Amino acid sequence: MQMHVISVLVAISLFAAEAPRAGVLTEGTQDAVLKRLQQAGFEAQEGGFSFFRVEDCETLPSCFGNNPSSIYGFLLLPPGPGEVRTDACIDLGFSDRADICMKYKLRPDEAVVFIGRTPPPCRYFSARSYLFTRQDVGTGQRQTLFASLGDSLNQMNLATSGRQNPYDSYTVVISTADRGTDRRIRTALAAAGIPGSIINTDVLPSGLPLRMGLYPAADEFSLFFRFAGFSDPILRDQYLAASPGLVLRVTPSLPVARDPYPVTPFARRGTGKSEVELLPGLPRALKLLERSVRAGIAPSLKVKRLATLPASFMNGYNCIGKNFPCLGDLSDATYIVGGLGVRLEPGPDSYILVLGVNHYMTGKATYMNLAPYYIPQALGVDAVDEEDLFGSANRYLPHHPYRSYLYAYKISRDCAGDPDCMEISESFPGVPLGKAMSIMERAYLDPRTGIGPAYNEIINPVFLLVTP
Repeated sequence: MQMHVISVLVAISLFAAEAPRAGVLTEGTQDAVLKRLQQAGFEAQEGGFSFFRVEDCETLPSCFGNNPSSIYGFLLLPPGPGEVRTDACIDLGFSDRADICMKYKLRPDEAVVFIGRTPPPCRYFSARSYLFTRQDVGTGQRQTLFASLGDSLNQMNLATSGRQNPYDSYTVVISTADRGTDRRIRTALAAAGIPGSIINTDVLPSGLPLRMGLYPAADEFSLFFRFAGFSDPILRDQYLAASPGLVLRVTPSLPVARDPYPVTPFARRGTGKSEVELLPGLPRALKLLERSVRAGIAPSLKVKRLATLPASFMNGYNCIGKNFPCLGDLSDATYIVGGLGVRLEPGPDSYILVLGVNHYMTGKATYMNLAPYYIPQALGVDAVDEEDLFGSANRYLPHHPYRSYLYAYKISRDCAGDPDCMEISESFPGVPLGKAMSIMERAYLDPRTGIGPAYNEIINPVFLLVTP
């Protein structure tokens, strides 16, 4: 089944007609959009779209704490009118066009517009703009903050043509800091036949403050999409093989009165019911699991409990205010880090055991995973999700009523045939011998709130280091 790129149609009724094949946007449909935007007083420049996977990290100095289960997509934009760029975008290798970049400056009255299709069925997808780099006032050097600028548009809140089914549907995302610009673009798209019911706004809260403009010291932004857990690998590959839509940089042709969006706080996490309250015996079951696991480890091996760090401080506004890197934070997820700085030696007798709660099974997450990281490169090496974790605690608690809510998973350089184990290579994507690593548990989208679970409503995993 071929995937489709949105047709921007002259009549709303034509949305029910067959869309063009993947990667095809007819000159007529594109001209209709450009014409309406021009009539509304805008200049529109076409950009591009690129996908990014873990294998693309190999030559990068940092992979920014990527989720190895995720495929990332990002918009590529040309420079603004009159802007002079000093970097060569083609060196990034994301496009054959040297004039479009995944990081861009933006005037406070400009917008980025994506018109396209959502992915085929998957466990998670979202879109969100980031403050990617900011110039330090003292040194003049650019720092990569990669800090989110608000909550995400995800499969639970994104307006699409799919109504109750957000997958493989038409959608529009307008990323802007100005309400007037947003209104005028929506009016122009409506004139081109796009219903307002599928248009979303990705707000840039300029009052943080953001340094918006095309001058050399202005902030640089990026708009990222995330896709994880595709149900059908064939449909996934078809979606990735073609650009999912049209990307435009939209600039007012003449100065207009500013109407900036206010700074909106991140949505409050939590339902008021924690996993402990939902399943009161769960903490004790986790302790019994740890006791059973320890009892099964040979006396010749040493077992050490590692520190656990809930990274609740990873919040875009917090990172911007304190000027520290946020590594592409996402309000749709929790980040629980363990074993920070641990080193795995060769052989089956050196491993990390992660014992935890399957948050999908407790109803606290729509999707979760567990991933090891190579710290010097902030590289997510590999990952297992809630389906892989399910049943892994059964051998330790074969008759316990809560065993299906727990997991016990091993990370080693030599799994020796253990089915509930991930092997870590010494070569890319892996962790070289003697180098520091860590483990991260993520939980995405509490189905009751549509954002990440509250940190105080989930039970943290236990990390055990086993060595000779």
